[in-house]
Amino acid sequence: MSSIDNRDPLSDYIILKKEIEKYDKKILKKPYLILLNKKDAQQAKKNIDKFLKYFPKEKDKIFKISALKKEDLQKLLERIKKIIFPS
Repeated sequence: MSSIDNRDPLSDYIILKKEIEKYDKKILKKPYLILLNKKDAQQAKKNIDKFLKYFPKEKDKIFKISALKKEDLQKLLERIKKIIFPS
């Protein structure tokens, strides 16, 4: 969630969703998760808060992780398993 090259992760995500919608709207109906990586970076808290505020109904799909520090990866893996292997 750090801003690399002064880019806004939220804006990038919105653009990506619009591009997917133009390509094939059916893709947006499939299960998905939103990974907010680099939660340990200096700019991360501001960007994560902005993301959660913009998507309040999708909080259960948003995972804040740090791949570098291996933080919260287990929670993510458990959710992926539930999506792939629903009981």
